[in-house]
Amino acid sequence: MFSPPHRDYTGRAFVDEIDPISAAAPELLEKCIEKRRVVGCTALRPCFPKKYPKLPPTTQGTVSKLEKQFREHGHVRQLKKNPPNKLSNDQKLDVILMLEENPHTWSRQTASALNISHSSILRVLTENQMHPYKLVPTNELAEDDFDRRILFCEQMMQMIDDNTLQIENVLFSDESTFTLHGHVNRQHCRSWSRENPHWMRELHTQSPEKGI
Repeated sequence: MFSPPHRDYTGRAFVDEIDPISAAAPELLEKCIEKRRVVGCTALRPCFPKKYPKLPPTTQGTVSKLEKQFREHGHVRQLKKNPPNKLSNDQKLDVILMLEENPHTWSRQTASALNISHSSILRVLTENQMHPYKLVPTNELAEDDFDRRILFCEQMMQMIDDNTLQIENVLFSDESTFTLHGHVNRQHCRSWSRENPHWMRELHTQSPEKGI
């Protein structure tokens, strides 16, 4: 005889699976609540498989959530979620103006400064097609670096033509560099804009650092 695999149901999935429980569960849960006061929370779980033997097993946490919801709301049906708070046009304008004035401001800093939830800030930015563009680091070049780079390219091309260098045998690997002068992590550098601002910053490549 085929037996279905064991599934660990969450509280919501368990309630959806046993929709008729909305009528039968109150009486069952009332008894379970009384038992809980006497013998503890572990007495709740055995009540459900006895009452609904055809349903898959569930966890102790699932039953505890159902019992808590029943005590607080008087039912175990799907709870209605509160709709997100709608921002006024003035609040939305404040968000856009703040980031246009300083596009490098973090979205969480904007939320804190304007006393608006972070999710609302992100929603306003999405509605206005504003995206967080990353900082592109570029090497800080000296006057003689341009000639050196051209000379290097010419030498490499000559070695390839002479067959003294085989590109397929060159291994390129990635690395992570930790600077020793307290440089700001570029992961936190973003520029909010509707179009790519091509935000670049020259970085000194000879500073003390550790490559891994």
